[in-house]
Amino acid sequence: MLVLASQSPRRSEILRQAGIPFTVRVAAVDETPLGGEKPEGLRRAAGGTEGNGRARGSDETVLGADTTVVIDGEMLGKPADAAGRSAHAGAAFRAAA
Repeated sequence: MLVLASQSPRRSEILRQAGIPFTVRVAAVDETPLGGEKPEGLRRAAGGTEGNGRARGSDETVLGADTTVVIDGEMLGKPADAAGRSAHAGAAFRAAA
């Protein structure tokens, strides 16, 4: 059985559309970057934490995934609401222009 270690509706949708049976099991992971931490280090740490110890049997495979958005060297956190998502999209658009 595949265990999706992510709350992402998009990741669940992709697996459903592919016809892959799965269950969602999410760990409480603090993804707050430490002072001076680079995006690459944060993702490795969070990804490892999300996946570690999640399988409950030899028949389970754990899939953990996460996304970090970095624009001009600045890590953007997860937007809390529609205004935050708009701000992120605007920043990405400006950076690409």
